[in-house]
This record gives sequence, C-alpha cells and structure tokens, in this order.
Amino acid sequence: MKRTVTAIALACVLTGRIPADQLAKDFAAPPVQARPMVYWDWITGNINRAAITRDLEHMKRVGLGGGLLFDVPPLNGGYAACPPDGPVDFMSNEWLDLVNFAAEESHRLGLDFGVVLCSGWNTGGPWIKPKDNNQIPASSVLRVSGPQAKAVVLPSPSTDPDYVDVAVVAWPTPDKESHLMSENPPEIKVNGAAENQRLLRTMIDGDRESSAPVPAPKKNVPTIIEFTFAESVTVDRLYIQEDPRFGIKAGRLEADVDGIPRKLAEFDTNNTAIEKEFAPVTAKTFRLVATEAQRLAEKRNMRLYEVALMEPGKTASCVPEIRNWALKSATVTALGKKPGERTLPANHLEPTLDNGSVPALALESVLTLTGNLGKDGH
Repeated sequence: MKRTVTAIALACVLTGRIPADQLAKDFAAPPVQARPMVYWDWITGNINRAAITRDLEHMKRVGLGGGLLFDVPPLNGGYAACPPDGPVDFMSNEWLDLVNFAAEESHRLGLDFGVVLCSGWNTGGPWIKPKDNNQIPASSVLRVSGPQAKAVVLPSPSTDPDYVDVAVVAWPTPDKESHLMSENPPEIKVNGAAENQRLLRTMIDGDRESSAPVPAPKKNVPTIIEFTFAESVTVDRLYIQEDPRFGIKAGRLEADVDGIPRKLAEFDTNNTAIEKEFAPVTAKTFRLVATEAQRLAEKRNMRLYEVALMEPGKTASCVPEIRNWALKSATVTALGKKPGERTLPANHLEPTLDNGSVPALALESVLTLTGNLGKDGH
C-alpha cells in the first residue's frame, strides 16, 4: 500500500500537476478543506456574539477547518454537568440571528461552517412532528383473576395520544404471589417525612412501570425509607425492582424488633432487580436504608419502581419478569457508573432464569392477544 501511494505522489510531481514547492507549502499550511472540523456545541442557550467570535478565532488559531454547530437543548436538570439554562431559545429570532453571525464570522476568518439539522439529543425542531420523533416502547399491566369470561379494558400505556399499539400478551402469575404491600399498605416515610402517600405508594403497587421519587443519599448520610404496618407482619424476603440509571445501588434492610433496630440484609442491585432472603422476622416497622445511588441519581432524586416485603413462601407481585427489562426494551440507555466499572451488568444478555422461589417467565406460557384488541382498548 505504501508503494502505491508513493508512486501516485511522485507521478503528480513529475507531471507538473502539483509542483513540489506547492506540496510542501500545502503540507505546512493545509487549505481549509483539508483541515479537521469539530462539533461546536451551543449549550442550553448560553451563547452571545462575543463568545462566538472568541470560539471561531480560537479554531483558526489552532489550525482547525471550522465548526459544525450542534445545539444542546436544556435538559431540565437531567445531568448535573449541564449549566443553567441560557437566554437564547433554539430557533428563536435571536438564535437565528446568532447563527447568521457565526456564518459571517466563519467567512471572515476563512473557516468552514455547518449546522446540524436538529437540536441535539432529541431530534427536535418544529419541523419534526411527534409521529416522526424518537420513540421508546411503553407498556401497561392489568391483572385479571380467572378462570372466568370477562370483558376488560387495558390501561393506556402512554400519555401520547398518537401512540401505536404493537402487541398484547398475557401470562400466568405465580399462585404464591404476595399481596402484603398492596392489600395492607403501610405508612411510608422518607427521612422522617410522610408527605404525599399516594405518590410514595407507587413503589409498592406491584407495577414496575410507576415510580416514586426519593432523595438520593449523600456521603455518610443515607436515605431512609420507613414502612410501618397497622399490625405486625412476618416477612423473610426483600424485593427491589431497580432503575439502572436513577435507582438505589446499595443499602440494607432493617426492622424494629421489640423497639431495637435489627439489620436483616445488605444488598447491591448491580443494575437489575434483586431479591434478598433472611431469617423470618415479625415486626410493624421496617426501614430500607439506601447508602449509595446510581450515578445519575447521586445529586438528585432516586426513582423507586417497586419495593416489596414478602411473607415466607410468597413471591413478589411483579414477577415473573424479564431480567434487565429496562435495558432490553431500550426504556433506558446503559451508562457507565464510574471510571473502571462495567457499563452493563455482566448478565444483561443472558436468558432470564429461575431465581430460587421466583420463576422465570417461560416463553411457552405467554399468550399473544394482539388480534383480540379493539381500538377502544377492549
């Protein structure tokens, strides 16, 4: 390959197409079309004319060929590293005027200039209609007791009125499913406060699609979620449905036994649902002590999708389930936690297996009912 390139370059020199002195000159100072360009982020509307000129002059000074404007929209607090929202809205008259100014400045400096065809992260812009936007799968769950003949209406899986139904499936749930938390809902306190019980109870309703926001623990200051039942209950297992980005990473479960706190189990979720078994204990008050949150929740709220305390011999009401469902359905993306740690759990592509008393969802037990669904959800 080297011989071929050398021969072509030599032929160009000998035939006079590119004089040798011009090759040397262009190599020392490449023309703009031969220089690398960079993505030029305009972040959350924090832009002005002075900054545009400063950026472009710096590109010129370090030998770049120009910039490709990449608008990064406000992320509503989704990432701690993002600055506060700036004064310039995407596609506003002021934004368009600044784009025009950037083009003029690029021309003045002899730089190339381009614009990405949408606002970053979300394929955004007024020309992108909702049906053409980025989409993720959504789902809802309805539990039906049988056997019986009964017409049912499935709950809508999305608040978007233009969503499209893809599939309806049904599967049997275990005979020993626990309903302790849903039928005898405890009072829930977070760090001593019992506000908004309706929202907090989404973490014990058996629906892994709904979640309760809970403050993330700080260094040496855990978040304490306390469950107090009206009467004493006997339990021997803890179940947590994990959120790989905003959930609990590590912690422990405690119980008040005769007024004395007793540690029942410690856990590390490893980005997936976990179940911890311990010696049966009878108590009215249990505490989930979160000592570490997933990376994106470290400085904000965690999301608790499902927490269940189960009686001996019972299974969580949200099983059987598919392991790492949020990752496999692309409901969330897999993001690294800290340098050197795995981006994905080691078992994220493995089949879902039985976990002790918790059965896996067997493919042969799933019924496809897509053809039975009417337009009104029946």
